[in-house]
Amino acid sequence: MKNHCEKTYYGLKSQNEASWSQIWTILVFVIGLVVSTVIIFFIAKLFGEREGIKYAFLAVFSGTLIFSIFNNLFVNNIIISIIGGAIWFCIKNNKR
Repeated sequence: MKNHCEKTYYGLKSQNEASWSQIWTILVFVIGLVVSTVIIFFIAKLFGEREGIKYAFLAVFSGTLIFSIFNNLFVNNIIISIIGGAIWFCIKNNKR
């Protein structure tokens, strides 16, 4: 008989639980992208930027991608935050 379980850090999950876990992860990711996009869009408008929602989405998506890469390289989130802030500061100052 074939075992339909996925091994996790916490033990074995059934195939149904594993698929719901993946769906939940994707759902949380998409909701996070939407909420972050709306927040960045309105904050940018508050500061007088003229870019549209497309640029806010690109900022959120690229930020998520960069954060994911650095999060896998450096486990400590404080280091990642400092590096991200320094990079943002350098880019913002070179743009003007």
